[in-house]
Amino acid sequence: MQDPELSSFVVRFGTFEADLHNGLLHRKGIRVKLQEQPFRILALLLERPGQVVTREAIRQALWPDGTFVDFDGGLNAAMKKLRVALNDASEKPQFIETIPKRGYRFIARVTQEAPEADSSLQNLDFGSLPANGARRSPTDGTTPRLAMQQSGQRITILLGIFLLVLAGIVAYRWHGHGRSAVATTEAAMKPIPTRRAAAVLGFNNVSGKPEDAWLSTALSEMMSTELAAGDKLHLVPGEDVSNLQLSAPWSQTDTLGQPTTSRIGTALNSDLLVLGSYTSVGGPGSRQLRLDVRLQDAKTGEILTEVAEIGSEQNLFQLVSRAGRRMRNRLGIPSLQQADEPSVFASMPANREAARFYALGLDRLRQFDAFGAAELLDQAVKADPKFSLAHSMLSDAWQHLGYGQRAKKEARKALDLSTNLSQTQKLLIEAHYYETLGQMEEAASDYHALYAYYPDCLECGLSLSAAQIQAGHLQDAIATLNTLRRLPSPLSEDPRIDLNEQWAVSTYDRLRQYELLESTARKATARGQKLLYARAKVSECTNLLFVGRPAEAIATCDEARSVFETLGDRAGVTKTLMLKAARQSDEGHHELSLQTLKQALQLARELGSSELVGSVLNGMGNTYERMNLLEEAARSFRDSRKKYKESGNKSGISATTGNLADVLASLGDLRAAEKTYEEALQIDESIAPARGCYSVYSIASLRLTMGDLKTARSHIESALKACAAQMIARENGFAIGVMGDILKSEGNLPGAREKYQEALEIYNKADAQDLIPSMKMNLALVVLEEGHTAEAEKSLRDLSASFEQRKDSDGASNALMLLSRALQLEGKPDDARKSLFRAEQLSRSVSDWTLKMSLVVQDARVKAATGSAPKMQSEAFAVARAHLQTVIAAARKQGNYTMECEAHLALGELELHSNPPVARVQLETLAKETHDRGFELVSRKATQLLSTTQALHRYLGR
Repeated sequence: MQDPELSSFVVRFGTFEADLHNGLLHRKGIRVKLQEQPFRILALLLERPGQVVTREAIRQALWPDGTFVDFDGGLNAAMKKLRVALNDASEKPQFIETIPKRGYRFIARVTQEAPEADSSLQNLDFGSLPANGARRSPTDGTTPRLAMQQSGQRITILLGIFLLVLAGIVAYRWHGHGRSAVATTEAAMKPIPTRRAAAVLGFNNVSGKPEDAWLSTALSEMMSTELAAGDKLHLVPGEDVSNLQLSAPWSQTDTLGQPTTSRIGTALNSDLLVLGSYTSVGGPGSRQLRLDVRLQDAKTGEILTEVAEIGSEQNLFQLVSRAGRRMRNRLGIPSLQQADEPSVFASMPANREAARFYALGLDRLRQFDAFGAAELLDQAVKADPKFSLAHSMLSDAWQHLGYGQRAKKEARKALDLSTNLSQTQKLLIEAHYYETLGQMEEAASDYHALYAYYPDCLECGLSLSAAQIQAGHLQDAIATLNTLRRLPSPLSEDPRIDLNEQWAVSTYDRLRQYELLESTARKATARGQKLLYARAKVSECTNLLFVGRPAEAIATCDEARSVFETLGDRAGVTKTLMLKAARQSDEGHHELSLQTLKQALQLARELGSSELVGSVLNGMGNTYERMNLLEEAARSFRDSRKKYKESGNKSGISATTGNLADVLASLGDLRAAEKTYEEALQIDESIAPARGCYSVYSIASLRLTMGDLKTARSHIESALKACAAQMIARENGFAIGVMGDILKSEGNLPGAREKYQEALEIYNKADAQDLIPSMKMNLALVVLEEGHTAEAEKSLRDLSASFEQRKDSDGASNALMLLSRALQLEGKPDDARKSLFRAEQLSRSVSDWTLKMSLVVQDARVKAATGSAPKMQSEAFAVARAHLQTVIAAARKQGNYTMECEAHLALGELELHSNPPVARVQLETLAKETHDRGFELVSRKATQLLSTTQALHRYLGR
């Protein structure tokens, strides 16, 4: 049975009226702008009120067979637009209910009006409705395509530094006033149509009165609102103008010549420049304001028009509106339509005091003073509690400071008050709200909707790609950035495109990242964008540190720090101090590193940023861990996590929780470590379902250590898929290395070798110099287990020397301990003892429980290898036996099954000559138990020792 259709074209619901004939939506008589696809979905739902309209039915209506689009992305974007237009929420819907995995249902009461038009139009084909609601022919254009598909990937976070550098991308907020573009219907590879772009450079305070200084920012914001209304011009964000003014200032009093206008226009991707001056006339209570505005062509410097208006200071927007109207006429842009007026007025404060505090707050925020901005914006919302944009910017200030709960509260208020704003602003405010919640998938969906409909909006594409990176969708982010490169110059040459892409590729393509950072710095220098240049240099410094080029790294970081200091960006200075501290710790200057971090901590606290404080504390935790002060490290990580919780930064919470779990594992508390890794995993999955690669393979490694091969295999298989999908080279290599550990434990030495070699190749390609030696040591251990002791000896000697040269006591101790084992098996007892002695010396500065126990086990093995029956009864061997029994008891208590097995094997070797019957019982038990658990390598070793024991027993005639 077919669904019943409405018999008329004018449908009413709530305060809305939908004209299905003409494709128009009104609310209380005022037209609500709604694009083609959202309106067509609305029409489908209104045709069947109370019934479920399936996703397949919507697909057939909007994208019939043969149309190739990202259906899920397109539908989600269209539904976002529709809900924004109706001011409807998916969580508590008034109009449209989501039926999970099925479709949607219109739940509000619907009434109809009798048709006045020709009845032949009753079966109107909604597929023929263009964006403006008029009918069109079937060949009139194609369906708009959404740019991205979602896939599961993530960004790794190390040392807490990347959290802040990446936050620099996401902190880019685009607070437009009705900025949008006409939806494109061009095919994916055709040129993207663009509008003219205008930049409001600000207004000079001619009188010089300090009490009038705030008007410059207020007038600029109002002028942007006026010119952007109607979507015929794209307005450059005020933040971009402010950043350029700080980096490469221009005269505020003189007419700008062609070289200057061209430079500014290129840097801001702007065709038109708006600037001027203002002065107050008259006394208190009767003050008038004279506003002079000049419109210049950025490319030629030609003055296109100059206007002057005088009006009351109490009616600033009317004054600006008159000046803006005259400039719109000069540019051939129609005057504001009635439908645009509500959103324009909603973008303005209700009174002078609110406007003053709002303007002062914006100015402070753009001068890197988030704390001062928060105080002023708080005054703005008190002066006008219903001003949505003030709440949104106050949320932004709290987010910069890292006060997540306050940021969420203000973002929620901004969203609740956004009803009368333009659809563009509603989506931006909603996206910011999701960012404060750490729900980057949802934020990306909002930016996706904006960018799909407004493809000439560079800021929309940049915000979308940043959200996709935060959500872990790296390939989607790259695809988004590639569409930005198809924009006409200078938009396509914007250095922020390269800067975002270098973050997207940083986890798996180091060479491409270098190229992009060089390009970012070069383009930023050419445009005079010093702040962007410094941010690129911070990323470059980080990379150089990772690949072991410290001299270049520190020089690069110092250069960035100098720029940040010049511009007054103390947060940037703090980040460079953290990088410097990381390098000092790498060189073994741990005390010096802590001193540098204390400087950074003081700066972070002065800035009032809990997130920045959290990052510095995380860096301190890493330094304490390198100093083997594990309790202090754990305390720093807990303090850091507390600060990140204050800020609401889920990525920071996850990173510090993972760091804490690492320390607990080093302390030997495996059960607590596993629980902590699981906490980190839950946090990751709350950010995006595909995150959690690090936590999953860490749990797999712990489960292997605890003797649970089945669970270890299950987790590592999940981790391998997640890490490979996320394309994070370091993490992927780690996961593959854990798979090698599992195969080795199962006795599959060729398989383990293959995995270790695969991980090594990944590290080499990623230029991960800090990880390569450890993977080479894993390969040397396989060689040793295969019985190629001479080959293993050579490799381990080289590795131990390399670790000692790098002042890595942990790595050197482990390599020397394995070298001692190789020498012992080669029949070189004296050399084995020397190597072990050196390992024990170096281990005194290491707090790793597993290393300490491993050294005890190897000491017993060396004694066993050089012992004879009489000597087995000596006090020294009794002590060794007691030590091994202590290790077994401690390992059992900690749940460290692999250490328990190794100690049992060593005890079997020790008992081999002194008490073969006891050794036989012990080894038989160990061989069976490990075989039953799947630990074939240990079982094989126990069986081999058992055969030796039996041969010795026969030889002695027992």
